[in-house]
Amino acid sequence: MNRLIHIFGALLSMTLFVGFPVSAQTMEDVVVFIVCDRPDGRQEYGSGIIVSHDGKVVTALHVVEGNDNCRGSIGYRDEGNAKPLLPQPIPQLNVDVAVMRFTDQRQSYDYLGYCEVLDWMKWRPILVAGFPNKTESGAISVRQGILSTVSPTSEGLLETDSLVAKGMSGGPVLSSNRAGIIGIIVGAKPQREGGIAYEAILPTSYFAVALGLIKAERECYHRVRQIELSPENSTWTAGSAAVMTGVNSEEAVCYLSSVSGVFNSSNDKISVEVEEGEYTIIGSQSEGGDLEATVSCYWIE
Repeated sequence: MNRLIHIFGALLSMTLFVGFPVSAQTMEDVVVFIVCDRPDGRQEYGSGIIVSHDGKVVTALHVVEGNDNCRGSIGYRDEGNAKPLLPQPIPQLNVDVAVMRFTDQRQSYDYLGYCEVLDWMKWRPILVAGFPNKTESGAISVRQGILSTVSPTSEGLLETDSLVAKGMSGGPVLSSNRAGIIGIIVGAKPQREGGIAYEAILPTSYFAVALGLIKAERECYHRVRQIELSPENSTWTAGSAAVMTGVNSEEAVCYLSSVSGVFNSSNDKISVEVEEGEYTIIGSQSEGGDLEATVSCYWIE
């Protein structure tokens, strides 16, 4: 009976750590509010995303086309303190994309890399970000949705159910783990009879390589949710040192999926803990024995 109690107590001591994905920078560091002066005195508003350390900003062409006086503020709609943005030459792509650059080269800018959209990513969750014209807070508006389609239209557009608003054009479409951009917002496709047929995304596959964008350091999506771990990275046995899984706690969740053997003492324990940002199996068996534990890990998306 005592042995059963010890086993139960040890099982209760197993620790499950749930990590939440974060990017190297927050959206406030990389999403840009854009305002451009039209020749007739009107102003066009849009959004963009910083894509390089030297302050290059990708946005929609229809936001900046024909304007030679555009300004941007990072992370907040602030027309009074917006900094100059210069148009950058790019190849003729025949899609709704443009590149601007902040003129202050004394600063090193945070930026996001890109991921390509592949067929198996259909219906995966996304985030869209930008600055609606009617915003009252001035803060970035972030909205959730899915990749409704992965097969582009004749204009190279993908559909999403994310509700965007005027002023968000050019803003980034990010994977749900915020690892990178998978496209930009280019507007909404109207129906002849009125209303909106779908919200439109221009995927990075149409411009990233041509514009020299940098690939994201982490994967935006994983085709298989379960992480394949080698035996030496997923199994702890009595008498061995802590086992490092190699799995980042911000990108996945790991738990003890099997435990075998006998707990001889109330001091015996096995747990999954986070050491220096990495899931680690830690165990002890004070009186000797044959305890063994295996961990399973799944990507967070």
